[in-house]
Amino acid sequence: MYDKFTEFLADKKTIQIIQAENPDGDSLGSSIALDYLLEGKDVSLYCPIDIPKYLHYFPDWSRVTSEFDYRADGYIIVDTAATVLLSKLLEDTAIRNRLYSASVFVIDHHETEDDLDFPHDSIIELRPAAAEVIFEIAKGCNMSISKPAAEALMQAIMSDTLGLTSMSVTARTFEIMADLFSCGAEVGVLEE
Repeated sequence: MYDKFTEFLADKKTIQIIQAENPDGDSLGSSIALDYLLEGKDVSLYCPIDIPKYLHYFPDWSRVTSEFDYRADGYIIVDTAATVLLSKLLEDTAIRNRLYSASVFVIDHHETEDDLDFPHDSIIELRPAAAEVIFEIAKGCNMSISKPAAEALMQAIMSDTLGLTSMSVTARTFEIMADLFSCGAEVGVLEE
């Protein structure tokens, strides 16, 4: 089911993970988790604006840069498939041209329509958080989920579900949280 993500990664050595210009806990945690999951790849994290101070509790938040990597072999956009949330990125002609000519993969969980007009593959599943989609991709592609990856995914899910209290939370959300706990992430420690 997630073979197209494996195919996307197959010939990539350098990947830049892109967040929208409204970073939140889900987009940041998803980006950080992907960095850990993509072992053996040279990964950079990009956001066109500074990460808000309220998100500085995420380990590795400072790795996010506003420097676009024009030499990356591929780009992964997380937590959006909407042009309006990538407007700063797409207003830059050089970046826009690079996205039109490069290999791009989108991972999202929103029900808004994918309106990105540059060529890309995607996995978009209606879920409480993009981090849930990333977890399912990791499991489906037999990726090893390290403790730091599990912690980033858990924090992302906790953030987008308001601590597992939003109406979007499902039984699968709790199953995923249990799996992340088994990978070493601890809710109590992360909440501190």
